[in-house]
Amino acid sequence: FNTLTGAWTTGADIPTARTQLAAVTVGSSIYVAGGNDGTNDLATVDIYTPSGNSWAAGDTMNTARNGFGTGYLSQYGLYAAGGTGGGSPLISMEMLNFPPSPPQNLNADSNAVYVNVTWSPNSENDLSCYNIYRSTASGFNPVPSLVIVQVMAPDTSYKDYGFVDGVQNYYKVTAVDNYGLESDPSNEDSVVAPVDNLALAFGTIDQQRAPDDTFNLAINVQGSFTGKNVFSLQYKIAFDSSQIEAVDIDTSGFTTPVTFEYYAQAG
Repeated sequence: FNTLTGAWTTGADIPTARTQLAAVTVGSSIYVAGGNDGTNDLATVDIYTPSGNSWAAGDTMNTARNGFGTGYLSQYGLYAAGGTGGGSPLISMEMLNFPPSPPQNLNADSNAVYVNVTWSPNSENDLSCYNIYRSTASGFNPVPSLVIVQVMAPDTSYKDYGFVDGVQNYYKVTAVDNYGLESDPSNEDSVVAPVDNLALAFGTIDQQRAPDDTFNLAINVQGSFTGKNVFSLQYKIAFDSSQIEAVDIDTSGFTTPVTFEYYAQAG
């Protein structure tokens, strides 16, 4: 029945013909459970999605029953209680637990040391922990091998020191309840993780130099550029003007653009 038009329309047929069934709304879907097919009591569950006018099979109940009561509590799950099974009244009750909702508002920020990952807390009462996933590929599928840590609820942040430095790191987080059910992933966020610090090592002069003499010092970069997306280098060099008259730096041997900033200071 369309409440906007005030008219009935025909939807997709239910997969399992039945009477004395139970139906309850869960989110944007309708769960139809149990009942009797004219011969036997049923434990089957069918799920209808109005937006697609389609049915899907749900988890089968533990007990076949008809004429029973149902209820849904968003914090706990779907309940089925009582009814009739095999011609006899039932006193049993069972629950179908649902995975937690996907965490919201995932955010990743980096500094010189770590990537700080934060998200909003879930509201489920049976929440156990959060799984944090990391990849260097955008739109990645959060498979178990990409879990970097489990953060126990109610904490909603994690400092990631194990990032892949110098490249884009992508993060997702899921929520896990006490039954081990895992939510769909959160939104994806990414950050270019900080590059490891690089240092300069200068060569040494092992003999005294005469006035107005010139000499060369080798400059070596200590640290690897591999996979770090280094676009330029900047270094500051200070020297004693009472001992060294001038400094000339040859950067032709560097494949990465280098800028040296140097200044003189009195001894």
